[in-house]
Amino acid sequence: MKNWTRILVAFLLARSGAALAADDFEALTNRIVLLRCHMGGCGWYRIDESKLVGRSDKGALYELAVKFWNSKDTGKTTPPKKLENEESDTQFVFCSKVKPALIWKDEGKWVASPLEPGNEAAMAGATESAYAMYWAACHRAAVADVYSGGTRLARKLGYEFSGNAIPQDAPLSAPADVLKW
Repeated sequence: MKNWTRILVAFLLARSGAALAADDFEALTNRIVLLRCHMGGCGWYRIDESKLVGRSDKGALYELAVKFWNSKDTGKTTPPKKLENEESDTQFVFCSKVKPALIWKDEGKWVASPLEPGNEAAMAGATESAYAMYWAACHRAAVADVYSGGTRLARKLGYEFSGNAIPQDAPLSAPADVLKW
């Protein structure tokens, strides 16, 4: 009987480890990713470092050291040689299949912008960059077309958002508040 108990415990531990590994998120670091192109210019983004801050049953919160640039719109998805207006920043992202969000400070207050990967109705011009950042920060993916390419990736990864509702920003006292969602 003791052998069966050991086998059962080993089996359950192996299954839970496999489930955790399948749900892990990972950032695409040290690669410049295209954000939104609009009115003759494009935004670019690079994650220099990604650090796990905490986990909950809904996802994982990461702190990101990032850089942003601008360029003229060349019609290409690879960065041009000349990137302008470099800015460094610290961002947070909540990688989650059920409550994904980008988190930043707005006028000194923390704000979470919920995302709905795969729900094209929730995406609008202003949020294209947010979805490109999310794919890079959580799934090591450079997604130039967040509408069709992002929708395909969302379905492949098991995101199940749909509908016409557009998620609203939520105030936070600190980025770690998302771990209580």
